[in-house]
Amino acid sequence: MNSDMRMFPLGAAALLLAGSFVAGAADKDRAFSIRMHRESRPGDKFRLAVKASMQLVTERRVGEQVEKDNEAFDTDFVGRVTVLETTKGGGKKKVAIVIDKFLITEDKFQFVALPKGARLIASLKDREVMIIEALAGRNDGKLMAEGIELDALRQVISLDEEGDVTDDDIFGSIKKQRVGDSWPVNKAKAIEDFRQDNIRVKAGGFKGETSLDGVVKVRGIECYRLKGSFDAKGFRPPIPRGFRVEESGLTARYSGSFPVDTKLPELETTVEMRMHFRASLRNIGLGMDRRIHVNLLLTAAQVRDYYRGSVRYVVAHAEDGRTVRLPIKVLHKYISNDGIRGRFVVTTDAKFKFKSITTQSLPGRRDHLG
Repeated sequence: MNSDMRMFPLGAAALLLAGSFVAGAADKDRAFSIRMHRESRPGDKFRLAVKASMQLVTERRVGEQVEKDNEAFDTDFVGRVTVLETTKGGGKKKVAIVIDKFLITEDKFQFVALPKGARLIASLKDREVMIIEALAGRNDGKLMAEGIELDALRQVISLDEEGDVTDDDIFGSIKKQRVGDSWPVNKAKAIEDFRQDNIRVKAGGFKGETSLDGVVKVRGIECYRLKGSFDAKGFRPPIPRGFRVEESGLTARYSGSFPVDTKLPELETTVEMRMHFRASLRNIGLGMDRRIHVNLLLTAAQVRDYYRGSVRYVVAHAEDGRTVRLPIKVLHKYISNDGIRGRFVVTTDAKFKFKSITTQSLPGRRDHLG
């Protein structure tokens, strides 16, 4: 999903609209053709709020030997979006985002993924969202590295290319609707839109509907308030060749306020999305785990920097001379009043992807946060 209501990938959480009120009972007798796609213009601004949950389980098997990798996290995101560039059809091609809230919860540990006020630039390259951590007042900066923060942002932010399916195609209604009416999501168009992102959805596993929940005024502008949901079961996301999908499901809830005057942009979109996916790969050689010994000495002040959102990683020097970059969340259980101190054993897979960490009693050298 890639525009207006699709600025979030597939979902919405009910969020009270600040400064809004429900219009009079007479509005229940009015009928509207529901148009959600608004041609964006450079400079348009709106608020985006997304709550998303993702779980990915992969299994590799050789005979009775099994190696399992479980990746799961929740995202709570609120940001202010400014359109920078558009497609010919008024889709969002490039946007700037100022973070109001960006929290990630992994293994019951919540951390600030990016601090409030951080500014991002999002654009597309080969249909993949690329994120730049922008310098103040500029539209350039440092490309965000691969990691859980980038994965979470790609759940939140979706952009348009020329000729993409629009929200009107998927969620809109040419037939006029009254308050309380509901209509089905256009299954064929939704599946086509998924396919553009290399996600295969079977028609029999998809259903959804949108409803006209009311007529409201937001900051003095008359809007129709929409809410809806859809479910997709048995979908196949873009995964490496050879993997077999064992189980998958996606549930989305969305809501938004759209001015009755279709020349005006959307004012607010809220989202809640839950996705789970399990795949397996059989008859391959399993790589051996690798262990790295690391000494850490972090002061309480350094650890507090993390909780303020100013740092996210510990850069540590391994005993064999290598440099190791660890998300500080994996050290949470080792934090004391004095900070973090000790000798640790980091276990990775054959590709040096983090798997686990344990502690030993010996104190170590001082390292730093980054």
